[in-house]
Amino acid sequence: MARPRRVPPGVRVLLVLLAIVLIIGVKSALDSHVDVAGTEGPGVASDGEHTGFVTSFSGGEIEFDPADVFRGAEAEAAAAADGELPPGGLPNPVYVRNPDEALVRLAVAPEFQAVLLSHADLQPRSVDAATLAGIYAGETDGSWGYASLTSWPVTLTVQGGMVVRAEEFYLP
Repeated sequence: MARPRRVPPGVRVLLVLLAIVLIIGVKSALDSHVDVAGTEGPGVASDGEHTGFVTSFSGGEIEFDPADVFRGAEAEAAAAADGELPPGGLPNPVYVRNPDEALVRLAVAPEFQAVLLSHADLQPRSVDAATLAGIYAGETDGSWGYASLTSWPVTLTVQGGMVVRAEEFYLP
């Protein structure tokens, strides 16, 4: 019977390190997208309003990066609490706190409406889910919009576990 070959110690160390890197990479990939409430398919969020940034939209699902947005005196206080207040204060009275950039996938309700701001005059413009999906897919002209849709600042309204409205807000 043949003796099993021994793996040299240096190769063993490399194999262990490779396994650790693979485990960390897989965990990181899994953690970067979170389905709220751990449901199957599109996740659900608690009913109410949620601020943050939409990163993609398909019509049936929205990908969202929740963040806290502070204005005025609250912005100054939040920035100071986070150690981010520059000498002389904030140049704009707005501060965004986003310590966790994990994305959340949320189901979109059939009656979904989006309100986007026009870059020309910041006037609101309502669109339905199909139009917004067309803008994201590049099939509908969205050049009139104010913000980049890869990081679209919004307040989402969730009812019955589904997003019914996404309203863009102005970030200076």
